[in-house]
Amino acid sequence: MKLGVKVVTSIAFAAMAVSIFGTAVVGAVPNEAEFDYWQDYDWGPAVYYGQDVRINYVATNTWVLKMKDNGDGTWTIRQTLTQNGVAYVYDITGSTLLDTKNFRVVEVAHGTVNYVADWYHVYSLSYIDKHEYHWLIPGVYHYHVAILDGWESYIFECWVKGEGWTTLLSS
Repeated sequence: MKLGVKVVTSIAFAAMAVSIFGTAVVGAVPNEAEFDYWQDYDWGPAVYYGQDVRINYVATNTWVLKMKDNGDGTWTIRQTLTQNGVAYVYDITGSTLLDTKNFRVVEVAHGTVNYVADWYHVYSLSYIDKHEYHWLIPGVYHYHVAILDGWESYIFECWVKGEGWTTLLSS
């Protein structure tokens, strides 16, 4: 029964990626790993909370990776990564818990790499066809990155409740 739940969850993640980006990676087996990450902010969520904050993100990474050997020592990859978890928001010292919120990440990457690994190729892409990235704490913060055609077109932007969208970097 647990396998059935995992398959349904993976299908739901793929459907979410399709609804946001219009494409998803299909035809590959989903994988999962735990995710525990701390980040300090003087922007984004800090604006919402009115002070610098330290956030501990705890989630499950679920990804689907499809690779094609190009025959020249490179591989074309298509990857969808999702995270669903909890953001524990602390003061900047990490000693006082201010808030607990759900968060989610959806990322789709298409491109070329020059080595074989079993997951997460985004930072190693030697050429990016498409990279879409959304990191959300719903009602608080939304960080969005879109890179197309090998950096010919890109935008890094952030939305904070009450502040709206701010473009951080763009072409």
